[in-house]
Amino acid sequence: MGVDEQVTEELELMLLLKAPGRADNGDSEAIGRRLVPLLQGSPGSSDRRVLVAIDQQVTARDPFDTLVSVAVRDEHQARNLAQAIRAELGDGPDGATDLHALLVRSRWPKPRVPRPGSDSRADAGVVMVSAMHRIAEPDHEQFDHHWRDRHAPLALKHHPGMAAYQQNVVEEVLTAKTPSWDGVAVLYFDSPDDLANRLYNDEESQQIILDDVARFVDLERSTTVIMTDVPDK
Repeated sequence: MGVDEQVTEELELMLLLKAPGRADNGDSEAIGRRLVPLLQGSPGSSDRRVLVAIDQQVTARDPFDTLVSVAVRDEHQARNLAQAIRAELGDGPDGATDLHALLVRSRWPKPRVPRPGSDSRADAGVVMVSAMHRIAEPDHEQFDHHWRDRHAPLALKHHPGMAAYQQNVVEEVLTAKTPSWDGVAVLYFDSPDDLANRLYNDEESQQIILDDVARFVDLERSTTVIMTDVPDK
């Protein structure tokens, strides 16, 4: 059983960055707000996302606490927008060690239904973001197939509190010194309670998910951060 063939895939520019410690750039929420004008000029601006880590939900060892993504037409546009964002945030020309730009192929096994008063399908209260490395055995294409055809149906069945589910397959790393992530999973929940108490149906569901994740994801090299939306205004 696989994901419905009608699930479409789109190219997106995704940036994962570490806000604390940036001179004159403020915290991650302030950085997210500064990027909104740049993203509004993108053809996919209606689907842009700016997410920031919830207080106390990110550690010093985590490689990011802010996520920015927006639909793009092609690799050329993704590179230009990534360069503009790096310039806005004041990164040097040496590879941006704390800003990781990825060209991803994005699909929504469970699309987000906009909240009342919101024009974004990504709007949610709490977001679980996992930047994933594959295990040694499958290649990148096999990782993609397993994630789409095997894991997505399990996630839809065994994550009852999940309001929306986005899979982002890394097509190309656009910045130097960026980890060789294979995919970025983004799970949306309407409330902290849904994440805390309705992530799984029960212990059996939890074990099913964990067993399957172990078949294609290297958890020791992967990172999960709990985040929330940054409103445009």
